[in-house]
Amino acid sequence: MGNHGRTRGGASRGLLQVLLQLAVATLLLISQLMPVDAAAGIVNACAGSSLAAVANAITFSTSNLNCVDKSWPSTDSRFLLWSLHDSVTNVVSIVVSMPLVSSGRWAALGFSKEGYMITSTAIVGRLINSGIPTATEFYLKDKNSSQVFPDRTGLNFVTVPESHYDPKNKTIYIAFQVNFAKSAASPNYLLYAYGPLQLDGSLQIHDSHYSFPSTFVSGVSASSPADSSARLAKAHGAVQVMGWGLLLPIGALIARYCQAWDPAWFYVHVAFQSIGFIFVMAGIGTGVVLSHRVRPSGFYTHRGLGIIIFFLACLQIFALVLRPKKDAKLRKYWNLYHGWVGRIALILAVANIFVGMHIATAKHSLRVGYPVILTMELLAIVILESILWFRRRKQATWNSFAVEAKPDAFSYGGAV
Repeated sequence: MGNHGRTRGGASRGLLQVLLQLAVATLLLISQLMPVDAAAGIVNACAGSSLAAVANAITFSTSNLNCVDKSWPSTDSRFLLWSLHDSVTNVVSIVVSMPLVSSGRWAALGFSKEGYMITSTAIVGRLINSGIPTATEFYLKDKNSSQVFPDRTGLNFVTVPESHYDPKNKTIYIAFQVNFAKSAASPNYLLYAYGPLQLDGSLQIHDSHYSFPSTFVSGVSASSPADSSARLAKAHGAVQVMGWGLLLPIGALIARYCQAWDPAWFYVHVAFQSIGFIFVMAGIGTGVVLSHRVRPSGFYTHRGLGIIIFFLACLQIFALVLRPKKDAKLRKYWNLYHGWVGRIALILAVANIFVGMHIATAKHSLRVGYPVILTMELLAIVILESILWFRRRKQATWNSFAVEAKPDAFSYGGAV
């Protein structure tokens, strides 16, 4: 009987050990299925989070973005980051959700070279006009509030920041795409911060902040970031080069060197300029759409030159409508005005085409192709201007000896 009791006791201990091992294995399995943030000691919020609430409102694909949970110990300070570094385009797609409990607060995602607030660039989310979310790029020059100011030169955006607010969870979402290789700001460290706003809407010093090394997972987006913007940029460049780089210069050459073939030169000139202006308008349309998506470094210079050039083009259209008759006293002044406004517009257009190619980092074919076109046009100008000069000199010599001048295919005039 004693042996039987010992056998029963050994079996009980064996069963208990099996149960303990089973419990440990279950706990290990649960810990694997439910990730824990070691730093914060809380369940990783990425496990139960998604961008479903705002994905349809974001202009780029978010399906392949990876979530990073970096939380502070307090439960109301949850920052979540979704990102992907596209290995094809070198563009980083980012969506960040940040706590924003009221219109008197701000929350920000910053980019820093060494992990400090000073000299960093931040995207600041705020609520304005009774709850409208906004996202603004700031530069943090110093700790003083006066040295924290809006600045658009730090980040080279492929898709400009867009903001969405979830009033139920009091969370602001900010989405954008950026090319850090072309940006002044360094993304070595990411910064989270939030704090109060002053009465005038400027930022007060943060209540709390947190920094950590950035790690953007590489891959390829479901639809490659900036694909649509890149196609639009190519279309914008192509139509502007066709208009300002080819058709309008040819029309100008016809007007200067072919007036002896009257009135045919005039109608050919008008045809080239009209078709060229249509291409210019198409370029302006694509440029306006593109400016709402992309504002890279140099954008404002490109846009400013474009506005000036378009204004000069409009003056040329008005000049055609208001053109005086050939025998009118004002005709010579109109000729000077029309000729020089056209020259200035074409020269500025050449400069702006090169600015645009630099901004867009144009492919080799365009970087070589347009300079070849420009060189051919300049060579044609030199040859035609030389012929015109020699024929005028020859004509002047004939006139000095009272010789009747022969018709000059490059002379000014005409009945039109």
